[in-house]
Amino acid sequence: VPLRGDAALRLYFFSVGEGTLYIDGASLVLKGKEDRPPYRVESNQPPREVEIQGNRIFLDGKPFFPIGVYLGKPSMLEETGFNVMMPSVMNPEIIEESNKTGILLTPELTGVMRAHLPWQVDVAIEPFKGHPNIFAWYLCDEPDHAMMTVPPAEMRLATRRIKEI
Repeated sequence: VPLRGDAALRLYFFSVGEGTLYIDGASLVLKGKEDRPPYRVESNQPPREVEIQGNRIFLDGKPFFPIGVYLGKPSMLEETGFNVMMPSVMNPEIIEESNKTGILLTPELTGVMRAHLPWQVDVAIEPFKGHPNIFAWYLCDEPDHAMMTVPPAEMRLATRRIKEI
């Protein structure tokens, strides 16, 4: 594929043994074309307050027990007893379904973390930051995966950045 303009190529490596490096992933981004979602999801409601006290969770000051599922759409969970889900994709349509159903969302940031870009979590969450239907941010699925390990230092950095936002 011919490129027109400057680009940054990043290769991400991992090792599972003595001296052998494997390519974990690669990214190629044209200079000035860094990926940023073209939208910002707005709400006329303030963000919810989630607080953890010991082993209890409070949502807007009231005890809350999250019962969730991984992947899918909020409309699939209406009247099922589930109250939280991790959608397979985050976009304005998912947010709209969440508004209609009351199902809270826990967006997944595994792609950012597996690309070893923990300093980019704020870019990934920016379109949804402060939305009242965001319950939490799921930082990384299986960070200690045998082939796609995310180092603890990167997990700590991403966690710190999310808390700062």
